[in-house]
Amino acid sequence: MEHRGICFAMFATLLLTCSVVRAQQVDFHQLTTPPRNSVPPMPKESGGPAWSKSVEILSDTKGTDFDPYISKAVARIRANWYNYIPAEARPPQLKSGETVIEFAILKGGKIAEMKIVQPAGYLPMDRAASGGITASSPFDPLPKEFKGDYLKLRMHFMYNPPKEVNKGQSAPNPTDSMEAATTPH
Repeated sequence: MEHRGICFAMFATLLLTCSVVRAQQVDFHQLTTPPRNSVPPMPKESGGPAWSKSVEILSDTKGTDFDPYISKAVARIRANWYNYIPAEARPPQLKSGETVIEFAILKGGKIAEMKIVQPAGYLPMDRAASGGITASSPFDPLPKEFKGDYLKLRMHFMYNPPKEVNKGQSAPNPTDSMEAATTPH
């Protein structure tokens, strides 16, 4: 009986030691990659709502102001999309590309007719973009004042877009800013 107690105590000590050692190991990738659930703030755009460079309204709004609705939907999609962004699009690799997806939101908030109209050229990026949308469904119902049956949107998912460069200047290194690595436009 005493032998079993000693073995159990040794096993518990070994298990605890392994857990502590594992907790202290640091992965370089974790130091340079933002956590999957961290979403950079939406870039502030001049001359329109923050979502105006990443989303196009394709259907007739029939006079309804969709700014609050789309802002909320885009924030939700972005949060889900960031969970799916492939490792190759994160530091240190910073693979770039753009996926463009068209989809409709039905009156009740369900998604219909989702299709990739411009693939990024790298399937995991396309999957991340479509996953961000499907994981956000269902959305809130469309505004009551909207008399249409659906709202059709085109959304751009940009991975590591080049920074705008003034004439005569070289482009800055994309690793200079974590925002450059993950901010969609």
